[in-house]
Amino acid sequence: MALATTVLAEDFNPLLPKTAELIVGTVAFLLLFLLLRKTVFPMFEKAYAARVDAIEGGIQRAEEAQAQAAAALEQYNAQLSEARAEAARIRDEAREQGKQIVDQLTAEAREAAARITARGEEQLAAERQQVVV
Repeated sequence: MALATTVLAEDFNPLLPKTAELIVGTVAFLLLFLLLRKTVFPMFEKAYAARVDAIEGGIQRAEEAQAQAAAALEQYNAQLSEARAEAARIRDEAREQGKQIVDQLTAEAREAAARITARGEEQLAAERQQVVV
């Protein structure tokens, strides 16, 4: 009996699975792998591709928006430059018109002063004439 116990003990190794279990486990693993490969993995691939498209599309939209913003900024700066140039031109015209108005009023004042002086001299000459007579 001691001999039979030692033979059984040598045949049974808890670290090595039985051959039937290995075959069943391998077949089950292969079936599960094929099922996952046929059904689940394509869904993961589709989700991954959709996510990549969304990210790349988002990056492309962001780049387009950034380009549009840069173009808008450039256009705004050009319009601002034009507005500043026109404001400077209007200021210069206003200064020129103001100078012309001042010159015109000065000339009119001088003419008026000359007329008044001439009238005064005429009156003075007339009064001298009367005094002499």
